[in-house]
Amino acid sequence: MKITKAYVIVFLGVLISHRVVAQIVLCPPTTVPNASDVSICSPGGSAIIGSPTVPGYNYYWSPATGLNNPNIAQPTASPSQTTTYNLVMVPSNTNLITNGDFESGLTGFNTDYGIYPNGNGCGVGVYGSVAVATSPILTSRWFCDFPDHSPAGTKMLVVDGTCAANKRVWYETISVTANTLYYFSAFVSPASYNIAPILDPLIRIRGVHFKMSHRQL
Repeated sequence: MKITKAYVIVFLGVLISHRVVAQIVLCPPTTVPNASDVSICSPGGSAIIGSPTVPGYNYYWSPATGLNNPNIAQPTASPSQTTTYNLVMVPSNTNLITNGDFESGLTGFNTDYGIYPNGNGCGVGVYGSVAVATSPILTSRWFCDFPDHSPAGTKMLVVDGTCAANKRVWYETISVTANTLYYFSAFVSPASYNIAPILDPLIRIRGVHFKMSHRQL
């Protein structure tokens, strides 16, 4: 018998500043294989990098320069100089989050924030609002101009922080199987120049608060 539970996952926005959420993923866990340095001793030489394919994931290597195919698990690298290749693995069809990359706009999730340009929590104006856009600058001239982070998408959730406490930026109810491990990840970035480069989103799952371990890019 399959037993499921409804998990409510939320981003809490309490005195947060401007930020962008580009992609939210909840899926069974996988491990991105550890990489070892590879040496190419002669000009024009090449080497295979990466590890065997993990089913159910799309592969995105960057930079693509010098690779025979940046979208496979083990491409052949022929760089002309010392190069660090970064790998992003994105679930192809196992993401349990509805509209986790925001390509469908403001659908599939809930928020306690107002919908841009109508804020919710700091008086009048856009403070405390969310919008889906292809760049933060399209919602405010004070924001930065940069594209979406997710390899296959073009849109992101742009958040203008609120002064009000306990306002959820994003939340969704998801049915999961009991006694099963799941992997939750999200990409979050500052949208303006005047805040610290590292953000600490607060996650609440079934009433329990968690802090995401993060990696600065």
